[in-house]
Amino acid sequence: MACTLARHVIFEAESVKGSRFVVDLAPVSDTEQARAVLAHVRDRHRDASHHCSAWRLASPLVERSNDDGEPAGSAGRPILAQLVGNDLVNIVAVVTRWFGGTKLGVGGLVRAYGGSVRQALNSTDLIPWLTTVEVTVTHSHATIDAVERALHACGAVVVETMWSDEVRRVVHVPTAHVDEMKLTISDATAGAAVITRDDDV
Repeated sequence: MACTLARHVIFEAESVKGSRFVVDLAPVSDTEQARAVLAHVRDRHRDASHHCSAWRLASPLVERSNDDGEPAGSAGRPILAQLVGNDLVNIVAVVTRWFGGTKLGVGGLVRAYGGSVRQALNSTDLIPWLTTVEVTVTHSHATIDAVERALHACGAVVVETMWSDEVRRVVHVPTAHVDEMKLTISDATAGAAVITRDDDV
C-alpha cells in the first residue's frame, strides 16, 4: 500500500567525509507545494552548497528530481529512488549539503544522498495514502467548534476557509470517509450545514 507523511520532518543524517547532510521530508499534494517547500529550504539554509530534491505525486503520477549542481544522476535520482522504493506518494524530499572539503565521487554521492533519505525515512512514521475528494462545507458561525471536531474525526484536511455571514470551508477528505463525514456534520449542526462534493457539480 502506498504511504505518505503526516507532517514535515527535518532530519540530520550522518556526515560523510566532513560533508553535512540535512533532509527535509514534507507531505505535498501538487507540484506547486513541492516547489514551495524547496524554496523554503533554500531560504532557510542559504549558506549550503547544494539543495538536491525529488518529489513524487500520486494523481496524476508525477516524479521529478534535481541534482542542483551535483554531477548528473548523483543526487536527485537516488533521492527519488528511495521514494519509489518505499512506495511513497505526495511527498517531497530535499537534501541540503554543506561541502566538507573532500570530494565524494559520483558513487559516494549516490550513497550519501540516497542513504541520507533512507535514514530520515527510518526515523519517521509513515501513514497510508488514501485517495481524497474535495468537499465544500458551509455552516453558521455558531457551529464552528462542532464542525471542526467532525472534520478532524473523519480525517479531513481544511485547505481553504472563507468567512462572511457564514463559514465556507473547502476540505480534502478520504473518499471512504465522505458519507461518514456528511452524517457526522449533519448531526453536529442539526442538518443546517450544506455539504457539496467537488464531483457533485
